[in-house]
Amino acid sequence: MAMQLSDMREEARYIIKRTSLAFADTRINTYLNWAQQSIADEHTYEEMRTTWSGTSIEIGGSRRRYPFPTNMKDIYTLVIVDGTSSRKLGYIPARSFDISTPYPEAYSTAKPSMYVDYGANFELWRIPDQDYVICTLLHLRLTRMFHLW
Repeated sequence: MAMQLSDMREEARYIIKRTSLAFADTRINTYLNWAQQSIADEHTYEEMRTTWSGTSIEIGGSRRRYPFPTNMKDIYTLVIVDGTSSRKLGYIPARSFDISTPYPEAYSTAKPSMYVDYGANFELWRIPDQDYVICTLLHLRLTRMFHLW
């Protein structure tokens, strides 16, 4: 049976043997949020799995980096959606890419076949020659259980 917020707070007070006057609700909420984030960092729950569809990529060779969702935890696949010729992009480590291709703009644009993960952003190789939609299977980080403001 799932516990409600009030039940969790009462259980926390019972465990630490404090009254509601000695330990504020907001403080307990903070600790519960931290505990949830810590558990979610160790284990990925089904509720965290989602599909994200990014916006179209700009035409031209001027842009090669694009943002991931802000609360992304793990990425599994990155797909360029182009009708019947959609393509799953291969992953290349950032250091390997930097060594093999120090200046990607020197190469011609084409349909991307690889991506490089730079944390909050990803870079496509080759730089896109037209608009594409990016579809990603990923895990998102959990949001706070309780808002403190």
